Order: sequence, then structure tokens, then C-alpha cells
Amino acid sequence: KKLFSVTTDGAPAMLGKNVGFVKLLENWLEHPLLSFYCVIHEESLCAKVSAKQLTEVMSVVVKIVNIIVARSSLIHRQFKEFLNEIEAEYGDLLLHTEIRWLSRGKVLNRFVSLIDAIQIFLIEIKENFPQLDDKLWLLKLRFLTDITNHFNEPYLRLQGNQHTILKLFEEWKSFGAKLQLFESDIQTSTFQYFPMTKFIGNEIDNSNLEMLINYVRNIKEDFSSRFDKLKSNGSMFSFIICPDRMDEKDIDLAYFKFLQIDKFSLEFIDFKSSNIWQEKFKELRAELERTEANNLNLIANCWSSFPPRFS
Repeated sequence: KKLFSVTTDGAPAMLGKNVGFVKLLENWLEHPLLSFYCVIHEESLCAKVSAKQLTEVMSVVVKIVNIIVARSSLIHRQFKEFLNEIEAEYGDLLLHTEIRWLSRGKVLNRFVSLIDAIQIFLIEIKENFPQLDDKLWLLKLRFLTDITNHFNEPYLRLQGNQHTILKLFEEWKSFGAKLQLFESDIQTSTFQYFPMTKFIGNEIDNSNLEMLINYVRNIKEDFSSRFDKLKSNGSMFSFIICPDRMDEKDIDLAYFKFLQIDKFSLEFIDFKSSNIWQEKFKELRAELERTEANNLNLIANCWSSFPPRFS
């Protein structure tokens, strides 16, 4: 029963108020749990990006890619030869894999980079996609590509098994601030952080600009609401590397009843009165600044070095 946190995909079966998995687990453990959405789960961060209009954009992209790459080896070979003849930036398209969110960004980037060649080739093989001549559809395509690239950055940084809850919180905090910046960037029609969209920025009228702003606002609201518990406990997560800088009131001990916390207040006073142990965590932070690798091991080794009197 030494469990204090659980991460889910946000499904109702997981988070039901009375009979959801998390509630049932809390009942069995007899203490509350910190429950989070998986920050690198597609539905957690990108529910609003997957709005109907943008989903339709991705659907057309997948259809075109499948026609060129997967329908016929002859067509695929002809397309690659065509790209070689025109000395295109890339030599092929990429197939989209639904179960891998990161593949969406790669597919979209490649598709946008080759869109002129794709249009010409589809005409040659007598495949008609009027969306490729639709300015609104092309705007959504470029915006979807840009915003997906932004989502992929924290995904990539959070991959692997050497990350802590503090790292997750820092990524969440950073991305939330970036969403505010993205909204301002679009409002001013600067598109500094949306290079694909900026390419056709002069063609974006006020109604389409408002559409993009609303997309970002919806993402921002959804992002904030889904990770509300992460935000409310953010200061507590810093305890793992900054206990010397914190007060006892910053820590909700209700989540740690399975530990020996009866004497926590006394031991915390002893800890904060010790120059040796305060220096220990200063050294830890200095080491973490020098490297992003093995952070979890560095933190664990520091805590495991405590003498028995700190139970």
C-alpha cells in the first residue's frame, strides 16, 4: 500500500466519482491519491486540436498519402522518381501511424513541404482532391502542422524512464505559458511561432484569424482544466530537490500516510538546521544543472544517503 500517485488516460472508467478505478483504489489503500492525466497522452493534451474541422484535415492527408504510398507499388515508385526529377527537398512521403502521436507531426511536416509536388502528381494520376485548392483547408493544414510540432516538443522531452513528477510539472507549466504566447502571436498576426501558417499569413482574413485564436484558446482551457491537480500541487513537487528551501505547510502529508510521518515535523526541523544536509541538496541541484541524464538516479541516491534518524 505504499502508493501515493496514479496516472491515467482520463477515461470515465478511470476517474468515475464513486466507482472509477482511482476511487476504488483509494478506498482499498485507505488514503487519498494524487491522480494525473498522462501528460504525453494524445487525448490529454490535444483533445481540442482534434476538433472536427482539424480531424477532417488530417483525414484528407492520410487518404492522399495512402493513395501515393500504400495503394500501388508502381504509383509509389513513380512518385519517388518524380520527386527525384524535380530535386524536391524530400524523396518520399511518410505513412501515418494512429497509435503514435509523434508520427502525425512527421507526416504533416513532410506533406506540407511536398504539397506542390503532390498536387502536380495527383493530377497526373487523375486523382481529384479539391481541398488542395481550398485556401481555408490549406490554412487549417498549416496550422495543424505548426501546433502539432509544438505538442511534440514536450512529448519528446518526456519520453524515457528517468523523469520525475517535478519534470512533468515543469513541462506542464512551460507549455501552459507557451499557449498564452501562441494566442498573442496569432492575435497580432505575427505568426512568429507558426512558420507554416506564416507562409500564407497575408491571405488570412479576420474571420479565419478568429478561428485560429479560438482553437488555441480551447486548447489552453482544456489543458488547464485537465491538469488542475498538477497545478495545485506544483510547489510540493519541488520538495524532491529543494527541501531545504521549503516549509512544512508546502507539503500535504495526507498523501503519505503509508510512511512514518508521525515525527515528520521534528525531523524536518533537524534537517533544516543541518548545514551538511542543506549543502547536500545544493550539490544535487548543481549536478542536475550540469546534466539532464540520470536525473532520477541522482535524486534517489541523494535521498537514500540520509541517516536512519531521518525515517
